[in-house]
Amino acid sequence: VDRRDAPPPLGLDGVPSRDDRALTPAEVRNRLRELQALCDGEKEALLFVSGVDGKYNDGARKVLNYLLHGCCGSEIYSASRSLEEFDEVVLVVSASDCFLYLGGSNVFWKMAPLLGQVGDMQLLGATPEEEEDMDRFEERKIIAFLHAIEPFKGVGVELSPSSDATANTKAPGAMELEKWPLVQVYGVEELGKKGFFTMRHRITDVAPLLPRVYLQLDRRAAEQIILYHVDMLAFHWATSLDALDHMQPNDRLRVSEATLIDPALSY
Repeated sequence: VDRRDAPPPLGLDGVPSRDDRALTPAEVRNRLRELQALCDGEKEALLFVSGVDGKYNDGARKVLNYLLHGCCGSEIYSASRSLEEFDEVVLVVSASDCFLYLGGSNVFWKMAPLLGQVGDMQLLGATPEEEEDMDRFEERKIIAFLHAIEPFKGVGVELSPSSDATANTKAPGAMELEKWPLVQVYGVEELGKKGFFTMRHRITDVAPLLPRVYLQLDRRAAEQIILYHVDMLAFHWATSLDALDHMQPNDRLRVSEATLIDPALSY
């Protein structure tokens, strides 16, 4: 190949642009049903608590990426979108319904047009008056959490990878849950509860089960592959070939395979 006749490098100007389409109620409903399918006699409900109340549990971040942000594939594990905005979320998913506490009124009304159309989803948020009083704001969240989780004896939670989690409530993994600030209020006598959360509920680690949900090729994931990822892969492949076109024949022999394919591997 004559380098003088070769086209200029693709450069960043050729990178495919991405325009994420907004989630639809149908997509949220379908993804919610996939989570509900994990519920059974052992784990009657799934519990996710975001922010400081859940000790920044990584499982809560991933489920919000999946259910509320519409992330797909590896993005579910890597993206950190609107963390502060969803810092007060409590999500309880059972086989028949879903309870979602969104925190402040701004977040509630922002998400209401989307989530309000999803059947079997109960939305709750603090009022502007409660937001002005921190004690009332926290009380509203605590009462909502206790009301949502109380009917279920078996609760599934994504525990940290280092936890040796089993269904035994005395296992070290299950006791990780007792360190969550929101869960610690469970035994407060003024709220009418007796004992620790793990004494009243059977805990199951659902971390091994969630990847099969997150990595499914649903409609939204397929759409992102077709409209964005295929073009992005083609761009990086063309970048690798373009590098060869701009080398003298002798120089090509000294290029390692790893260097040549690096654009595609990095993608």
